Amino acid sequence: ESVSAARRERRGCPNGCQRTTPSMRQHAIGIMAEIRPSSCYACDAPAITEAQVAALKADDFVVIDGLFPRVDELRAALDDAQYRKTMQSEAIRTDRVRWVTEGEGVVGDAVRALKGLGDRFAPAVGYECLDAPSRCMVARYEQGGYRTHLDHDPPSDDDLYWLWKSSREQSGRVLTAILYLTDPDFDACLHGGCLRLFLGCADGDASGETATSIRDVEPVPGRLVVFKSRCVPHAVLETSRRRIALSCWHLIPAT
Repeated sequence: ESVSAARRERRGCPNGCQRTTPSMRQHAIGIMAEIRPSSCYACDAPAITEAQVAALKADDFVVIDGLFPRVDELRAALDDAQYRKTMQSEAIRTDRVRWVTEGEGVVGDAVRALKGLGDRFAPAVGYECLDAPSRCMVARYEQGGYRTHLDHDPPSDDDLYWLWKSSREQSGRVLTAILYLTDPDFDACLHGGCLRLFLGCADGDASGETATSIRDVEPVPGRLVVFKSRCVPHAVLETSRRRIALSCWHLIPAT
């Protein structure tokens, strides 16, 4: 069954937001540039089962299909939006990105839903609650990919190494959630673009060299992949067709 209402109530928003209302959403929009407890978005999160939480805890990742029914609308809203190159080298990643927040519309709905996942999955990464980031990232690839990395700790040859290390929204990441928005006829067998997860790695391994198994996840439209940011090195394999994904990184709660 779904994560209990009692636990959601116990982790309620410190600002008093216990259910989704127009005033709650307006309140959220007003401070959408801030890091907030993921419990503030608990009522926006899709239904997550205890079995899915247990799978993440045991396997370090979980793949869930069918939680986001408005994928076509979301893709249409983001497909032709303006994207820009990151400051990282093309040798590291070839995507173009844009950052989105919890404004009104289908994009805002998806952002709030992803932020709420931290409330559901916090126990699987050893916390009572997690903080949601100030914003989520849309990554669009036309070709190429992203080399193996850990989401919270970039390799020292990354041009943004010190920026990442000094930013809580980077170094504080503990849970990664990715929603795929590829076209319905995207075929990983033809176009590539799988997310490669390196599982069972030794502590501190950001390259995947010590992995005991490898799992390639096809970027099926509407598919949600959730994994532990600190122990699952991963890569985007080379794609030959446009590939869009919306990512949210949940953070260790502030003390």
